Amino acid sequence: MKLKGFIICLYSFATSNLSAQKIMVQATGHYRYHPPVHVTFQKKLPPSAVYQLKNTRTGLTTPAQAYDEHRLFFILPDSLEAGDVAEYELMKYKGKQSSPVTVSQSASGLQVSIKNKPLFFYHSATALPPPGSPGYYARSGFIHPLQSPAGKILTDDFPIGHRHQHGIMAAWVNTRFRNIPTDFWNQHLGTGNVAHEALLGITNGPVGCIIKTRLNHTSATQGKVLDEIWTLTVYPFDTYFLFDLQSEQTNTSKDTLYLNQYHYGGMAFRGSKQWNPDDSLYFNHPWVIATDSGYTVANANGTHAAFVTASGVIDKDVTGLTIFGFPSNLRFPQAIRVHPTMPYWCFTPVADGAMVIAPGQKISAGFRMYVFDGAPNQQRIQQLQQDLQQPLRVKVME
Repeated sequence: MKLKGFIICLYSFATSNLSAQKIMVQATGHYRYHPPVHVTFQKKLPPSAVYQLKNTRTGLTTPAQAYDEHRLFFILPDSLEAGDVAEYELMKYKGKQSSPVTVSQSASGLQVSIKNKPLFFYHSATALPPPGSPGYYARSGFIHPLQSPAGKILTDDFPIGHRHQHGIMAAWVNTRFRNIPTDFWNQHLGTGNVAHEALLGITNGPVGCIIKTRLNHTSATQGKVLDEIWTLTVYPFDTYFLFDLQSEQTNTSKDTLYLNQYHYGGMAFRGSKQWNPDDSLYFNHPWVIATDSGYTVANANGTHAAFVTASGVIDKDVTGLTIFGFPSNLRFPQAIRVHPTMPYWCFTPVADGAMVIAPGQKISAGFRMYVFDGAPNQQRIQQLQQDLQQPLRVKVME
């Protein structure tokens, strides 16, 4: 895997003296193949800076990029067997460095691509429903289309039968706020909605791209209830796609939001129109669902999953997406809602009981998205799951 030579965007940086800092990485538990690695430092790092890591044994270098003031991230350049250790010297980078990820902004939203291959479009402007559909289905703050490396469109938007579902989206369903039933998911009820509010920043570099957006969850009668920050971290792979979606929801009101126990609501995926039997014009084949516990469409609903793979035929070829929940997520492995006939599923922690978000309280959840062409690569999916559940042991030596 090469991370150099893509003439897209150029950067020039100068950093502080880092000659005394080394990073030790140990593969705990299992074999590692080019996972993303996040490193935390006590001292602040320039948030836009680029570094390089030099393997102290081989002398080979790889770029590293500041994630925020105290963290940097890189793609592990070495394949490590279980128990193996690699040591890197952190060095300042001099000169120019290209980025494999591009973000094109328009009035409608953000088009994210990797090495000129479109990955996803984030809707910052309000998307309108198809002609003839009620205007209350208009929505922003979601991802569609999500595409595979071969360009297959994996998601649907305003799908026939469920106009309120959109690609990758998040919303709660059965809630009460100030003793008023509030549904942020089902727009036709007119009690709540979710919308994009602001683009908070785009940080691009040789390791990947970090996009931050703010969404609001609003009661139709009581105003804004939740402030949600999406942090999208896009990694530089192009034979498959890999990106993280971190969600942080904060109750910005003065009253508690009560999330009632319910069988759906949370982070959701709406699959291709070619998998939708209600869409007589485009439907070709039903999708296939597989969870880490071996459940399928027939029996996955209501179970708990560390990951869910949705795959199937699109434009005559098999393609798919695996979504992993982070082990730090509330009630991990979370319950899932898998619809028995239409191509839609979601992580839904409220299926295991009611929750509350008190004034000022924050709840966070992370998801890793693995997008591929061809039949699901079970070995790679297993490696990605293990990377999250048994993370590399990383130590900063100063």
